[in-house]
Amino acid sequence: MMSAEHNAVGGKGPCSGHAGAGGKRKGMAGNSRSNSPGGRRPIDNVRRLQRRLCAAAKRSPGRRFHALYDRIYRGDVLWEAWKRVKRNKGAAGVDAQTLADVREYGEERFIEELQAVLRAGRYRPQAVRRTPPGHA
Repeated sequence: MMSAEHNAVGGKGPCSGHAGAGGKRKGMAGNSRSNSPGGRRPIDNVRRLQRRLCAAAKRSPGRRFHALYDRIYRGDVLWEAWKRVKRNKGAAGVDAQTLADVREYGEERFIEELQAVLRAGRYRPQAVRRTPPGHA
């Protein structure tokens, strides 16, 4: 159970949820799409999360967001990020993995494995390529 530091008992934690309280964790059960026909679309959930984080940051400019990691590996967040990478024709990173490589491997398999690695806390980013100033 997560607890928010420096909050009164029953006080609100990150993203305005009650500290330590259970709640809906959309996208964390492994299925990134709603099973109910009347449910919200995954992009709506991501946008709502973005708006809440933006509003909290504007309300308290000095606020530090310590408990966002569990939001990163939500299925809906990962799928929305992948859609944006594809739409922007994202370039290969330091691992030289291209969009075509991911498509060949299987997008769903890629997202599911990435989610599992992130959830388990085993993700270790590779060093970034640095470009000398003026050579971008």
